[in-house]
Amino acid sequence: LTREQAEIMADKMVSNPRSPFHDPETLNVNKTKVYKFMGMGQVHYIFCREQLAYWISSPPADGEKLLLYCFNMNRKKETMSKKIQVNQEAPNFSAIDNDGNEIQLSSYRGNQHVLLVFNRGFT
Repeated sequence: LTREQAEIMADKMVSNPRSPFHDPETLNVNKTKVYKFMGMGQVHYIFCREQLAYWISSPPADGEKLLLYCFNMNRKKETMSKKIQVNQEAPNFSAIDNDGNEIQLSSYRGNQHVLLVFNRGFT
């Protein structure tokens, strides 16, 4: 249902003469159909992953970088979904902290305790 709704929305964006969106393209990124539009000074991408629909926008110069970042984050998420056994050392990973800096779990090994919270409301 989510994919169907995304396709209907993309079609309406193209077919409506009053739409502020133009130059539509359909891309294939990692076997995922991505609708790309220009409009309102931004580049817009609409795509579905699992049962979620995403609409991301950015300045045109940063659009492809943002799109690839979103797909790489998904790949990291898939990698992290592997089960870890009790008392097994956690695999290294990187994340962005609240200040926008990239941090790595390995930089905390042996120094202090690390608490990870995965809140589905913010994924």
